[in-house]
Amino acid sequence: MRVHRWLGAPGGRARLRVARVFTLVIIAAALIVGQSKVGQSAIRSIGFRAAESPFFALYFSASSQLPTEVPKTDLLRVAFGVQNTDSQTRSVSWSLVDTSGTSHVTLASGSVTIPGDHIVKLVRVVRPRCAAPRTELVVALAHQPSPITLWLTCSRK
Repeated sequence: MRVHRWLGAPGGRARLRVARVFTLVIIAAALIVGQSKVGQSAIRSIGFRAAESPFFALYFSASSQLPTEVPKTDLLRVAFGVQNTDSQTRSVSWSLVDTSGTSHVTLASGSVTIPGDHIVKLVRVVRPRCAAPRTELVVALAHQPSPITLWLTCSRK
């Protein structure tokens, strides 16, 4: 009798209310489990979600302190970071190119091996060409679509 009082009127309405509560509990549990690593793995294994592709992230270190003009010494310190989001160690080639004027000139380049889930910070001192009143320095990773750019005013031009 007490159970009937909690559920409401005996009969069809009570069963409907229990079914709704049970359904909500199942949905809530599925959502919670689906957000865990185990749940994400299970969702991927049954084909509902593709595995995330690892990538490299590229950024200027201390971006709020980037210069706006080429120093009087003509030597510019360029610091940038590369992050490997993969769990495996991966290598990537990078380049720092001056695109001012009519041609592009590579000022520095190299390759770096980065352990999984790590960031490597690179610092290079370069001499921008200043072939125009403003020069553009582009840092790019090989086979990656998004380079980063630094525009500088050239006082000697």
